[in-house]
Amino acid sequence: MLPEEHAQLEERRQAIKPGSATERARRRRNLDARRWLEEILHEPGPAPTPDQVELAALRARAVAHLAHLDAEIAASADGEPPAGGFFD
Repeated sequence: MLPEEHAQLEERRQAIKPGSATERARRRRNLDARRWLEEILHEPGPAPTPDQVELAALRARAVAHLAHLDAEIAASADGEPPAGGFFD
């Protein structure tokens, strides 16, 4: 066997993973399915509608307002004992 033929045979041996033809076909299908799923997951979604944009802005304002109220409550409660004992 010529050195070139031996090198080609060794390349082919390295390229083909061990296992039966059925196992290799299953691995190829799994790889194709994985690539397809990655493509789908990285596709941009549809553009938001004006209603969705408005709702997102309102939601952001509500969350910011709640955070502000929580900060005020935490600042006013420093050093004060917790309220309680109303019905004791």
